[in-house]
Amino acid sequence: MKISNYLCPSCAKGKTGVIDTFHPANLPHSFIIGRRRECKACGYRFTTYELTRERIARLFRLARLPEQIKQESRRIIQALMDLAEIEKETKKQ
Repeated sequence: MKISNYLCPSCAKGKTGVIDTFHPANLPHSFIIGRRRECKACGYRFTTYELTRERIARLFRLARLPEQIKQESRRIIQALMDLAEIEKETKKQ
């Protein structure tokens, strides 16, 4: 398990490890990667969602085209909001 410096949302310590990496199956956005993490200090597990390098590179290439970058940014933000909502609903069940 690779140790990273993501802050734990429970205890705010900086040592967490990646347990699992996945592409969210319920969304068709292949540019988002989900990672299950575990805090080494308190054992709390949480999920992070990250953009792939390819998508970030594409955003920088589109920087010269203001309207396209705005549309791309909106799609990414909407996809992340959808993931957060799905995770929230899953935890309620």
